[in-house]
Amino acid sequence: MREVNEFKGLAMVLRGTNYGEADRILQMILEDGRQESAIVKGVRRSKSKLAGGTQVLAVNLVNLHFSRSGKMATVTGAKMVMFFDKILADYGRLQMAYELLRLVSRRAEGLDDARIFQILQQALTELNNLGSLVVVRTWFLVNFYVILGENNGFEVDVEGFVVAPDLRYGWDLDQKGLVRSENGVFGVDEIKFLRCLVGFSLGKVMRIRDCEEFAKKISREMKM
Repeated sequence: MREVNEFKGLAMVLRGTNYGEADRILQMILEDGRQESAIVKGVRRSKSKLAGGTQVLAVNLVNLHFSRSGKMATVTGAKMVMFFDKILADYGRLQMAYELLRLVSRRAEGLDDARIFQILQQALTELNNLGSLVVVRTWFLVNFYVILGENNGFEVDVEGFVVAPDLRYGWDLDQKGLVRSENGVFGVDEIKFLRCLVGFSLGKVMRIRDCEEFAKKISREMKM
């Protein structure tokens, strides 16, 4: 049984399914990182007041009511706060946006980490601002896997040694970490950029000189 029966806050729709004659079931990520399934009753009717605030590719302010039985929530109020309209006008950006939504839906359910909501919002915002696709994707994936605990933040290599500025490194796909290699792709500049990816907001990373070239190199080496 839930201790809190109501939620009011920001949410993003990850996916939705039509249900019955006029309802829709949504999977949403809330601002605290929780994922919840919720039914929006009558939303497919032309006069529904909830339609505008339950869109995909938007940040919405929603009210959710949870039954005492712990079953699916009901959306009782919804208002759109931010709409990523420019993504819809570009097929490549649209495809990437849906890739990120699917990844969060599939891999982050049950994680309940507010950072997931934050990096998803930043990624969609920069896609909407016509930012570099490769930088957006690389920044998001690096941060996503750090949050999942699938890499160590690039301070140490796979053997546990502190990453040294005078050495070169490759990427070990099995251990998901840096490995010493004389012919490795990662030198001092690439490792600095990797650390910027996890230390800076996406907007700040976008302003780094040659960020797109660094992102391409990292994406190829890490097979992202």
